[in-house]
Amino acid sequence: MAVKKGKKKAVEEWERPAYLTRLKSAQQALEGGKKGKAKEYLDKAFDLAPDTYKRELIVRKIKRLGYNTSRYETEIRAEESGLPGVIGKLSPAFSIIFLASALILITFNLTGYAVGEAQNFTRWAGVICFVCGLIFSFIHVKTKK
Repeated sequence: MAVKKGKKKAVEEWERPAYLTRLKSAQQALEGGKKGKAKEYLDKAFDLAPDTYKRELIVRKIKRLGYNTSRYETEIRAEESGLPGVIGKLSPAFSIIFLASALILITFNLTGYAVGEAQNFTRWAGVICFVCGLIFSFIHVKTKK
């Protein structure tokens, strides 16, 4: 493509994604013998990587350096499960709260403190709390592995 004199050539530059820049910097640090600096760049690349597949590749590189990768693997599993981070982190507390409230509601039913229609309501509320507690326990176990 010919460009007239005095005019700047229009160049479309492809911007390299930030995580690729960090990966290249990590590679250069490894070649220079700076293992700690390479780990820092890989940490940043992991945080900037757009999808799970690319994050798994970065985790493999970190593992080859000899570092612990459990934090990264837990984060990847949480992404794969499709659960928001808050629900995954608070699921143990929710499961304990719901199971304890189910126990309280059902024991009122068993000991006779509830009478008539209230007895029926507390029984259903106890069952619903128990099921919610089981669901949050299951979520916790799935995100923990």
